[in-house]
Amino acid sequence: MPSWAKVAIAAAAVAIVFVVARNLKAQADEEAWAVVGSEAVLQGDIEAMEAAREQVKGSSAATLLSLMLSQRLYELGGTQNFERARQVAGEALDSDPDHRLASNLRRVLEAVDSFEVAPAADA
Repeated sequence: MPSWAKVAIAAAAVAIVFVVARNLKAQADEEAWAVVGSEAVLQGDIEAMEAAREQVKGSSAATLLSLMLSQRLYELGGTQNFERARQVAGEALDSDPDHRLASNLRRVLEAVDSFEVAPAADA
């Protein structure tokens, strides 16, 4: 077999692997967006949002879901929810500080930080 034929076969194999990988990524992203669009997530169910967040990690939907969850936790209020909202928004920003939703995540952090947490009562 001539060397050019070997090169052509290798190039074709690389192209096939690339197309398959791209299709698998697109399918995973599509599934992630379906999770984000589920009724429980859209209704703001914290448990559903937390579970969905794990399911969509690494997808194009992950940052939006982190924003949705951190905003919902902020809306619910309370020390634990504020701490979790800060954690979720912070992790999303750490993951992709230049994401187009980064400014929204920063606003959640600023809103959470604007509340003073009362010191614990002495026992």
